[in-house]
Amino acid sequence: MEVVMITPADIGNKEFSRKVRGYDTEEVDMFLDVITVDLEKLIKENLKLKAQLANVEKSIGTIGDSDITVRETLETAKSIMDDLAVSSEKRAKALVENAEMDAAIIIKDAKMKAEQLADESRELKSTFEKFRRDYGNMLKRYSDEFENMSSDIQIDRLSILLDNGNKINGESESVAEDRESSILKDILERDTLVVDVTRAQDVEEIASEPEIKPTKVVSTTATDDRKTLVNIKYE
Repeated sequence: MEVVMITPADIGNKEFSRKVRGYDTEEVDMFLDVITVDLEKLIKENLKLKAQLANVEKSIGTIGDSDITVRETLETAKSIMDDLAVSSEKRAKALVENAEMDAAIIIKDAKMKAEQLADESRELKSTFEKFRRDYGNMLKRYSDEFENMSSDIQIDRLSILLDNGNKINGESESVAEDRESSILKDILERDTLVVDVTRAQDVEEIASEPEIKPTKVVSTTATDDRKTLVNIKYE
């Protein structure tokens, strides 16, 4: 059953029957006027609230649609973030693997270079040791040759002196001594020995190291006791 709401007009138009000893009509009219005004305000507020309620319900519907859209957007964003995370992880892993490979290659190259340098160092050391041995042997050989030359020269000169001594055996002692001195002087002036070192290849091989080169002058000198000295000049 539908309830019929009273209106301000119904209150204003309401008429009461009069009886003896009833309410004061003026007070009743004034009270009804107040009620009418208040009722009109209530009705207007009620209409306003209904309108606001309708707007709220409409907004709620819109919000519901928006909520669905927001949820879908969030799901999409989450999916994208997951894909990015997986992609970033794969990329980082690939970068690390590439870096490890590059590091391994660099280390391998460094080891090979170090081994190569070590081999070159050993080879240079071996070459230097061989050069030092050859150089020492060469100097010893030259020294032995010079000593042999000196001995041969002394023997030759003694032979000459003996031969000449036999020739002047019949002369007087003073004349013999003068002649022997003259002969020895001629021999000394005549017997300046020049030795050419012809081993150019050996000299070129040792040119880069400090060395003592036997050059070319070997001279003989007579002393007061008639002994012959062999002088060898070095550069």
